[in-house]
Order: sequence, then C-alpha cells, then structure tokens
Amino acid sequence: MGKFYEQLSLSERVYVQSQLELGFKAAAIAAALKRGPSTIGRFHPVAIGST
Repeated sequence: MGKFYEQLSLSERVYVQSQLELGFKAAAIAAALKRGPSTIGRFHPVAIGST
C-alpha cells in the first residue's frame, strides 16, 4: 500500500506562513503541527531551502 498524505488545513497553512515569517525552521514548525518536515516543504519549498 502507498502512503496517505493529508493536506494542510487552512489554519495550518496560516500557522506555517506566520512561523516562517518569524524565522522558524521547517523542522520546528513540523514538530509543532505533529507533521513531517517534508509536509512543510511541499507547502512552502523555500522553507527547506529549495527554490
């Protein structure tokens, strides 16, 4: 079976964006949301250093 990925809710997206603007790292944001860092990277690639 493949992996199941649940999209970020609107409130999670707002939280991620605000935390990124405050300078928090993707790993810290992911831990706070109990999500994997790659989830944050899929939402906002710049958070993990991609362009």
